[in-house]
Parts: sequence; C-alpha cells; structure tokens
Amino acid sequence: MVCETEEDVRVAEAALAELIELDVLHRRPKSLRIEHLPTPHTGERYDVIPYSHKINWALDRTKADAVVYLDNGSMPAPEKYEVMLAGIDAGHQAVYCSQKHTGFSTGVRGLSGVIDQPKGRLNFTQVMHTVGPERWTLDMRHADPDWADGIFFLDLIPRVGAIYPVGTNDPLDFHHIPSPAAGHLTP
Repeated sequence: MVCETEEDVRVAEAALAELIELDVLHRRPKSLRIEHLPTPHTGERYDVIPYSHKINWALDRTKADAVVYLDNGSMPAPEKYEVMLAGIDAGHQAVYCSQKHTGFSTGVRGLSGVIDQPKGRLNFTQVMHTVGPERWTLDMRHADPDWADGIFFLDLIPRVGAIYPVGTNDPLDFHHIPSPAAGHLTP
C-alpha cells in the first residue's frame, strides 16, 4: 500500500490494527507493506499525475504475473478477481469485466466484445493484465483519468493483442466516483 503523506501511513496502520483487534483479520498479512511515497510537486502543484506515479512505482516492484487495479472508489464483487484471473489463466494477456459507474459517467459499462482500440471505453479498475514494460503517463497534460487510462491501454495493446471480456454483463465492480455531481448517489 502506498500513501501520499505520513499521516496517511499512520491512518492506514491504525485501520489495520483495528481490523485485527475486531477479529476481521486474524493477523497482519505477511506481504503487506505500507509505504510513504509523496508525489513530486512544486509548491501546491503536482509535477506528475499522482496515481500514475504510484502505479508505476508498484509496477516497477511487482513480482506478480498479472495485475489489477483497485482505487478508493472501487467496490469489487467477491468473485471479480477469480473471474478475471481465470481469463488470464486461459491464455489472454488482458481481460476486462463489467462495471457500474456513478458520478459524472453513470450506468453500466458492460461487455462489448474483444477490445483492440480502447479509446476511453475502459476504466482502469475493470482490467487485469499481464505485467510488461508499459507504464502510465506521468504527463500532467493527460491528468484526466479517462484520458490517462486510454493512453495506457493503447500502449498495452501492441503487446497483449487485445483486451478480452470475462464474466457477464452483470457488474463485477461498482465504481463510485465521489464528486459534487454524484453527491446524491450512494454506492
């Protein structure tokens, strides 16, 4: 787990301790590390896209064969990762599942067949892919999340060939985007 501030690290450690105290977790997971990784910035402005900076940091250190992304707006169904991993195990290098959205983009992003030209049709949390040399753009001109996602997936396609649908059109992930426009919506 990567946190922006030392305070975030303290909050994450306290939450973990509380989960253990409440017996939700029986022990601290052996491989869990909570680290402080501030995003480079000048004054109040970020120099790079904060989430891209953290994703690239993790991609540079992973020993996993495949990765899937989870953010604080994602609420995955219990079987989401099993279904996606089955698609990777079947020989696909990248897969995606259905996802329900709230916020500025509402509705269900269902399965629309094999995708070889993503063009903003996928959210980064609905994709699992094998690990390769691709990294997320850090360029602040592409800081819009849908734009940055699209750039990454376009870079991914030459290596993986296409992104394959897995599961059904029933959403395996609920993606809540906290925003003033989504203030009336609840996950």
